[in-house]
Amino acid sequence: LGDNEYIVNDEGNIVFPVIGTIYCRGMSKEQLRGDLEKRLKLYITDPLVSIKLTNFNISVLGDVKSPGQKTSTTEKLNIFQALALGGDLNDSANRTNIKLIRYSEEIGKDVVTSLDLSEASVVNSPYYYVQQNDIIYVEPDKNKQISANMTNPNRNLALQIAGVVMGLVTFIIAITK
Repeated sequence: LGDNEYIVNDEGNIVFPVIGTIYCRGMSKEQLRGDLEKRLKLYITDPLVSIKLTNFNISVLGDVKSPGQKTSTTEKLNIFQALALGGDLNDSANRTNIKLIRYSEEIGKDVVTSLDLSEASVVNSPYYYVQQNDIIYVEPDKNKQISANMTNPNRNLALQIAGVVMGLVTFIIAITK
């Protein structure tokens, strides 16, 4: 196929000249490569097919600096690299309970798994490397949020001012009655 690029459409099909439409949703790159080579052997003696994802998309959500859908130019992306695309974790993020949501073709629904980034064994997880369209959700650490709110002088000052204003309003209402 030379340097031609073909797009997988929303239905999971690739439309090729001559060999037609191929449904590839749920296929691994190796499965798709083998299928294409088999079909091309009808027209070419020794076809050489290379499969590469050009738009590797993931979503990084929750307690990160830059949440949203992210695109990578590399196909092999681990959980740490994926979080780096999201600008890294905020200080208030819970590093011990990162949720990875992945669609499973076998069961036809999303599978949610938890990853503990503080454990070295995370590199042995089958979810260490993210896959196309994975969603990573970073929960906030409730204890860190409470601590940050208590030590944030601007927030404490705002609460004190609000309390004084409410007291004055109550006092003025009591006097005018």
